[in-house]
Amino acid sequence: MSSSAEELVDASSAMEAEVEESFPFSESARGAVDNLAVLENISASVLALDETVPRPTVGPNDCSLDRYRRHNWSANSPPSAGLRQEQKSAVSGRTGVEAPAWVDEPPSRLWFVSSSGGSVTCRARGAPPPTLTWVNHDGSPVTTIPGLREVYNNGTLHFLPFPSEAFRAAIHSTSYRCRASSPAGTVLSRDTHVRAVVEQYWEVQVYNQYVFEGNAAVLQCTVPPFVKDFVTITSWTQGHTNYYPSPNADGRIQMVSTGQLVVRDVRSTDTQLAFRCRAVHTLTSATHESANSARIYVTDTRSESAPRIPEMDSLVRVQRGATATLLCPAQGHPPPSITWYRQSSSGVEVPLGGAGGGGGGGGVRQVSRARVSGPVLTILATEDADGGTYRCYANNTEGVAVLQVDLEVLSALSVRVTPPSVVADAGSAAQFTCVISGSPVNQVTWLKDGHQLRPGPRIRLQGGRGRTLRVEGVGVSDVGVYQCRAKGHHDSALGTSVLTLGDTLPVLKYRFIEQTLQPGPPVSLKCIAAGSPTPTVTWTLDGFPVKHSDRLVLGQYVSVDGDVISHVNVSSVMAVDGGTYRCMATNAVGTASHSARLNIYGELYQVEHHGEHVE
Repeated sequence: MSSSAEELVDASSAMEAEVEESFPFSESARGAVDNLAVLENISASVLALDETVPRPTVGPNDCSLDRYRRHNWSANSPPSAGLRQEQKSAVSGRTGVEAPAWVDEPPSRLWFVSSSGGSVTCRARGAPPPTLTWVNHDGSPVTTIPGLREVYNNGTLHFLPFPSEAFRAAIHSTSYRCRASSPAGTVLSRDTHVRAVVEQYWEVQVYNQYVFEGNAAVLQCTVPPFVKDFVTITSWTQGHTNYYPSPNADGRIQMVSTGQLVVRDVRSTDTQLAFRCRAVHTLTSATHESANSARIYVTDTRSESAPRIPEMDSLVRVQRGATATLLCPAQGHPPPSITWYRQSSSGVEVPLGGAGGGGGGGGVRQVSRARVSGPVLTILATEDADGGTYRCYANNTEGVAVLQVDLEVLSALSVRVTPPSVVADAGSAAQFTCVISGSPVNQVTWLKDGHQLRPGPRIRLQGGRGRTLRVEGVGVSDVGVYQCRAKGHHDSALGTSVLTLGDTLPVLKYRFIEQTLQPGPPVSLKCIAAGSPTPTVTWTLDGFPVKHSDRLVLGQYVSVDGDVISHVNVSSVMAVDGGTYRCMATNAVGTASHSARLNIYGELYQVEHHGEHVE
C-alpha cells in the first residue's frame, strides 16, 4: 500500500477507533468498516426525514448494503431542499437552527442556610433546544454529589440541607456558571456565587467611647466576621428611645446608614446614657440585641491638643441609589472644625461644606445631594458620578488632621455586544464591540462558544481593557457564539453576538485513503465536506461518474453541524471496482476535490464507458 496514510485528516472521528476496537478487521478492510459504522450510526436528524421508513440494522458481518439504498440520495444530485432547511444553522449562515439565548439567566448570588438548602435554575431557548449543564469557575463540569448537591437536566442546581460537619467550601462557598450548548454554539451565564451559611451562635457587641467634651462620639455595633455579610444593624436604643437610620441630623444623636450612632457636641451629662444596638440576620430573621451597653466617657481637657482622627476605613463601597455615609470623628481641644472636600477629575479640591462649629455642632450644609453635618458627610441616592476621593480636614488652633476616603459606587453590570450578529465572508475581518454599563469593571474577557479567547495573530483585543474584538481572516472555525464578559467585585455580566459565515469555498474535512484489497470484502469510501452554501458532493471513477448498481450504493446526508457526509459503499468488491476514485464538493463559490486509488487484486479486465474501450 502507498503512503496514503499521510492523507488522513487530523479530525478522524472517535467512531472509527470504536469500530476498529470492536471488530478487528484486517488493515486492508479498515476503510470499509469505517463507513459501515457511519451507516450504523446515522443521526436521528437524517432518519427523521422519513419517519415511515424503519431504520435498518446491520451487523459487522452483514455486507448487504443494498438495503440502505432507500435511505440515501444520489451522489449526482443535491440533498433535498427540505433537508437543507431543516439542518441549516444560525451560526453558519443557514436557517432553521437558532443559537442558544438565555430565557432565565441565573442570579449573581445564592445564599442559603445549611438547614434549609437552596436551588438555582437556568433556562435557555434555541433550535434545537440547547442542553443545559453547570460548570465550576474553572470550567470543569458540576456533578451530583449524593447528600450534598444534585444536578438536573432541566437546568436546576439543587443544594440539599446538610449538618455543619458536612460543609465543604468547594461546594458550599464557590461560584458556578450555567452553560447552554447546541450545534449552533454555546453560551455561558454570569457567575452565581453560592454561600451556604452554617447556623451557629452569634451576638453583637458595643464598646465604651472616650472623647473630649464638645467633640463627637461614634459608637460601633460590632458583628462577628463569620456572619457580618448576613447581618444588618437595624437600630440603637437608649432607655425607651429608639434611633433608626436617618440621613438627617435633626438633633445631637443620629444613627447613620452604615450602622454607627453619632453623638455630636458631647457633654459631661452624656456619661449617664447607656446605648445598645439591635441587629437582624437577613437569612434566618433572627434578631439580637447587644448583651452589654456602651457609655460615653468625657475626658478631662486641661491642655490644648491638635486634632487626631482614629483609624477609619479608607475605602467605602455603596450600592447605586443607596445613601453613602463618610465619617470623620476627629478629636482635639479646642474642638476642631470639620471641612469636607471632593477631589475633582483635574485634582482640584471642591468644598462640600463649611466649618462644623466644633466637632459636634454647626448647621447642615447641603450641596446638591451631599449633606455635611460636622463629622458626617451624607450623599443621598448615590450615582456613579459620586464615586471618587473625599478628604476631611480637622482644624483647631493647635494644628490640622486629614482623612482621605475613597467612595466606590457599585451598580449592577450590564453588557451588550454590537453588532448582535455578524455575517462575514471567508477571509474577511469581523469586529465586535463590548458596551458595558455599571461599575466597577475590574476585568473584560472574550469567549467563543464558552472558551476564553487569547490574543494572537488573528485575534486582536483593542480599546480600553480589550473592549473591542477583531477576528482577522474569518474561516469556518471562527463561526459560533461570541460573548464579552465583564467582571466586577461581586458580580459579572455577559453580552452575546453570533458570527455567521457568508459564501465560502467547500472544504473537505475528511478524505478517504488509498486501499489495496483482495476481491470479496466490502469497502466504503467517505468524504465529509463543509461550505456555504451547502456543497453538493459527486463521485467519479477514472474520470467517469459513479453509478448505482446491485453491489454499489452512493449516499450522502447533512449532519446537524451542516457538514455533507457522502460515501460510496460496495458490498462485495471485485476487480472491476478498482481504479482512481474522486470526490468533488461543489457550491456556488467553487469546488474542492480529492482522489485516491482503490487497488483490487485480480486479472486485467476491460470495461467500456459510454462506448469507449478501456483496458
